Amino acid sequence: MIALPPTKDEYERKIFAFLNNMQPETEMKISSITKKENINRFIKIVKYYMRYHRTKGTIPWDNNIEFSNDYKKVKKLSSYWCEFF
Repeated sequence: MIALPPTKDEYERKIFAFLNNMQPETEMKISSITKKENINRFIKIVKYYMRYHRTKGTIPWDNNIEFSNDYKKVKKLSSYWCEFF
């Protein structure tokens, strides 16, 4: 299991556990998994989670979490996903 970043509270722990446990190729609408008043906080916490894994050198990159272009969905890519330039 991939390590969780240090957390400030139970809400962060729940989000980190959710992200770690997402199945590859799962895409979730953010408004369906958090309250409307928590959407901005949810996005900030997911960004923190992604930065943590980037700075720790976690493979795969950002633990394969990404946002849709409009930040309305969060997705976990398959573990073998790779883009060639």
